Parts: sequence; C-alpha cells; structure tokens
Amino acid sequence: MFFSCENNGKRNLKRQHVSKRLEQKGKVVDFTHKQNYISEKKEKLLLQSQVATKYGQQYTFCECIQKGDSLNKALKNQKLSEKALDQLLIRFEEIDKKCQAFRLNDANATPRERQQYKKKVKECLQ
Repeated sequence: MFFSCENNGKRNLKRQHVSKRLEQKGKVVDFTHKQNYISEKKEKLLLQSQVATKYGQQYTFCECIQKGDSLNKALKNQKLSEKALDQLLIRFEEIDKKCQAFRLNDANATPRERQQYKKKVKECLQ
C-alpha cells in the first residue's frame, strides 16, 4: 500500500486571501489565537475560584486526605449503630463539599503524575 499526502498550499493561500480581505476593511489580522490561550496555572486558579463560589471555602489538600481517611476508618467499624452511620454520612457530605477543589485533578494524568500524587497523599497521612 502506498499513501501520498499532497500539500499544494491551498490552506496557506486561503489564509492569505482572508488576511488581505480583512486588512482592506481595516481590521487587524492575527491567526495565532494566542489571545484565547489560558495557561494551566491560570485555568486551575479560575476553576478553584468557581468551586469556592459554588461550594464555599475549601479545605487544604492534606485536610481533605486526613478527614477522608478518618471517615473511611470509622465506616469500617462493624458495630456502628444506624444513628452513628447517619452522622458519618452527613459528615461525609460536608467534607465532600469542602474538598471539591481537589476533584479537578486531570483524569488523564501521566504515570509520573499519579506517582507524585500517591507520594503527596502518603506525606499527608504521616
């Protein structure tokens, strides 16, 4: 099988044509789209502020890990009464609202990023 790609410059010519038309109308032409770029850091800060607006003040990462771990340990108790279980579930909902900022983690994290996350969690639990 043979495949061939032909780049005859049609796209570039089209861009030049549009550019000339816009320049004739007195408009600035910029095809770089840099004005729409938001850095990863700015995006995280923006999302965190939106979460804080919606759910209120958030706990720190380690507070979320420690409170979640404590809750998990308490839920493993086989002798929990219904009332105690209800209280734990209410507490879980409270913690969940205060830890929404950390639900923003990228689901497509690299193996290295996942390893760093595990290390960070381990440090919080010590």
